[in-house]
Amino acid sequence: MKTFFVHIALILCLPCLADAQLPSTDLYMLDMKINEVALVLENPKYLSSFNRGGYNNQPSFTNDHTLLITSDWNAEGLTDIYRLDLNAGEISRVTATLESEYSPLQSVDGQFIFTVRQELTEEEQIPQILWRYPTDQSGYGDAVIKELENIGYYHIISDTEVALFLVGPPHKLVIYDLGLRKEQFIAYNVGRTFKLNGKGGMYYVQNIGNTKAVRLFDLENKLSRLVTYLPERTEDFEVLPNGDLVTGNGATLYRYDIGGTDTEWKPVLDLSSTGVNNITRIAANRDKLVFVNRK
Repeated sequence: MKTFFVHIALILCLPCLADAQLPSTDLYMLDMKINEVALVLENPKYLSSFNRGGYNNQPSFTNDHTLLITSDWNAEGLTDIYRLDLNAGEISRVTATLESEYSPLQSVDGQFIFTVRQELTEEEQIPQILWRYPTDQSGYGDAVIKELENIGYYHIISDTEVALFLVGPPHKLVIYDLGLRKEQFIAYNVGRTFKLNGKGGMYYVQNIGNTKAVRLFDLENKLSRLVTYLPERTEDFEVLPNGDLVTGNGATLYRYDIGGTDTEWKPVLDLSSTGVNNITRIAANRDKLVFVNRK
């Protein structure tokens, strides 16, 4: 198991003191092998030893060996974005701002790191803005969509479109055209996870009573259909390189065969012996899977 050590990259602004109550979350990584019939996950590694007991969340891959994460490590009650080099076992700081940043994703062209940024304000309602920082950390960046201040979550579709979870009530999912500055409504009562399937579609979660339906929205035809339902007490999932879905429930990771006839989620790996007991967000690349365990 690698222990991450710190390399301080160019930071954008000095953090300030603030009080925040964030859950304790840890990051783990598994080696992954997958084909049409089998998913093998093995060799669990603990990634967040640099910030034990802290908030380490929302992982996203930028390439085969690099992760972006959100963490409150050395952030004085706020959250910042960090970069983890999984090969070298190094962590570098991307932001150190007066605001809190969440949900980092690299842009399609690789030139920017997008985040949801909570603006400084004395108002009861904190503005949540979609912001982008230059990947080379050459500047402070700018707001991507200035007119929307209730962005809870997002996903980059292309250079010109982003999917947005707009905080309600009710919460709603829209696709926003960055050129036309227009939004297209998709659904109400949605969850926080939406993922592209690599074939012109986007999965999202719609809450229906006590169930969470995974639906697939066709980005060209603008139609959606039901795919499956998530297991109870689950709200996050990831799309694997072969198109299948993976989710976590408690200490167990499950696979959904997207092209098969079986409509059940199948258990793949029970991690209870490692101390994992509450798997939430998941990110995968070609041969690695990273997940968050919320304590």
